[in-house]
Amino acid sequence: MTIHGDYFSALRRSGKTSERVMSDQLKGCIETFSQKKWITPAGILSSIWVPVRDLDVHEEVQVQIDEIAGVFTYKSPGVRNRTLTRPLSDIAVYSFNPDVWFDALVDLFEIEPSKTESQRQLIENHLWHLGDLRIGNTNHQAPLYLAMRLEHCTADWKRALEDRRRDPRGIVLVDKFDDNMVVANGHQVCWIESLLKQNHSHVSVRRDMLDRMLGFDGTPQATDSVWFNESTGELKLPHMEKSKSFKGKQLAVIRAFWRVRSEKFPALKWEDVIERTGCGKDPGSTFGYDKWSIYLENVDPGAGMYELRNKS
Repeated sequence: MTIHGDYFSALRRSGKTSERVMSDQLKGCIETFSQKKWITPAGILSSIWVPVRDLDVHEEVQVQIDEIAGVFTYKSPGVRNRTLTRPLSDIAVYSFNPDVWFDALVDLFEIEPSKTESQRQLIENHLWHLGDLRIGNTNHQAPLYLAMRLEHCTADWKRALEDRRRDPRGIVLVDKFDDNMVVANGHQVCWIESLLKQNHSHVSVRRDMLDRMLGFDGTPQATDSVWFNESTGELKLPHMEKSKSFKGKQLAVIRAFWRVRSEKFPALKWEDVIERTGCGKDPGSTFGYDKWSIYLENVDPGAGMYELRNKS
């Protein structure tokens, strides 16, 4: 049983985190979710929709409940004098307790109590701020957000994350990933499934992946702030005393390298960079022949492979 996939699926089908949901939508997770108090019983249905001969046609029928026997019955609308009996659990209804589940995520990501967010909800049923993560073993913090069904509130959620009153360079956990999704204010989007791993019944966070996303690689140099703000073009790498802002083709190049920096092989072939950004023929013609190595590193000269510089 996972803390992530099944519950996210149930939440998406339910439409809203606060909405009641049928037992069959929980896919056999009722016992586990009830123990964790992620859901609570909310009654049983008094009527159901059933097919009438042609499976494309449904009719609402009243049910008769026998709580002692644990069953309900209803008369078939398609067959005269036919009464059907089903387990009462089939029409049980539950309510989600999203705050309890959010608390579980806060514990899972080891967000310190003083860094949790009391006013979590930013956009009803779509975007929540869980709190601030500690970056590696440094004193730096990064906000952690949870997002669902963002396709239904595109303008609102981008506006919320672009708010300058909010800390930049956070992570947005999403229930499904879109390669074309761009988040301003230096935030990164991450499919929650990719950040969690499971060993039998134990779920944990892939700390190495999380640290890479937050710019921490375990070296002393990485205790300095590392970030890139896609809106302003501001970049800060471990060895840089102060940040540098880019625009135009330089910004496009930095953005391309930043987006792959947390991958297993965070390098790009310069030919591909040219195709993506329309930049100069080499890093020197793009950033200046005496400056490009401040930001990029040639990791495979023979193949023309570069990546963002991450060491002094």
